[in-house]
Amino acid sequence: MYLTKLLQALVLWKNHLRLQKRIFYLCAALCLPTFLALGALLEIKFVGKNVSFQIPAEITFDLDLTKIESDNIYIRKSKDDVDGFKVNKWQKEWKTVYPFPGYYKAQLIVDNELLRVHDVFVKSFGWVGTLSQGSSIEYLSKKDLNCDAMIGLSPERLQNLHSSSSVPTLTFHYFDQINPVSGLDFTLETRLRHTFKSYAAPCRSISIEVVGTNSTFKIPLSINACTFSEPALIAGQEFFPTQVELSKLQADYSQWQKVKMEVNGGWAKFYLNNEHRLTLPVRSSIGQIVGFRYHFEGAGEVDMVKLTDTRDIIYAAPF
Repeated sequence: MYLTKLLQALVLWKNHLRLQKRIFYLCAALCLPTFLALGALLEIKFVGKNVSFQIPAEITFDLDLTKIESDNIYIRKSKDDVDGFKVNKWQKEWKTVYPFPGYYKAQLIVDNELLRVHDVFVKSFGWVGTLSQGSSIEYLSKKDLNCDAMIGLSPERLQNLHSSSSVPTLTFHYFDQINPVSGLDFTLETRLRHTFKSYAAPCRSISIEVVGTNSTFKIPLSINACTFSEPALIAGQEFFPTQVELSKLQADYSQWQKVKMEVNGGWAKFYLNNEHRLTLPVRSSIGQIVGFRYHFEGAGEVDMVKLTDTRDIIYAAPF
């Protein structure tokens, strides 16, 4: 009896081993193409480097695309670059220019599929200002800016702007030294005002951007009784004026106004002169905060930028 049970156990064990082997060989056969594809993918090179260290920044991407079995290869400079630039698999490098400082995710696209992403950090090296209109960009020099206890246009440059018939966008950029802080738990306090006096810009529009490694907060501001045309952007999600009351952030921005954005617990709370005005949900993280942009329709000034986490001051502007 015991001998019979022992023989049965040996037969079952052998059958189990055969089954395990069959499963192993089947998995190996099915997975081999995937392993080969991953091996080819690991041999692809798509690496960018800043070769100019100034704005505009010239970035060179070192490439090795010979393992790609397609001629339909494109590089997009960022997530917002819809069309991209066609490259061939034998190119060893590809150069492009980033006109503004910021944090960008360059993409390698093959047959309309995302193959690789490379983060590109274009530093501003302090606060810099630009005037842009359409495809025209002017990089402001130190003599164009008033950096005495604030950042804004010099009186002479502001006067010249008022005499112009066009309305450019003035942007102040900061993408430099910021200690690590999560885009899910921070407070930004700032003071700003609009200084462009022209009927061509009746709403005196402003927007504040907090830029992270993944996405952005962008908050539109304007004077009272104006209609917003742009949505608020909260970690990649758009909130249009038809959905939320962005008008609660309207004020007389020809005068100094204090704006505070407090992000924690999955919510973004907005304050105007220490009064709570608006709360919006935060459904994803913008990643680590890497910089700020202030956009003014025409012209404006900023005299305070303070970023804190739950305990400490992470960044305070030197003006």
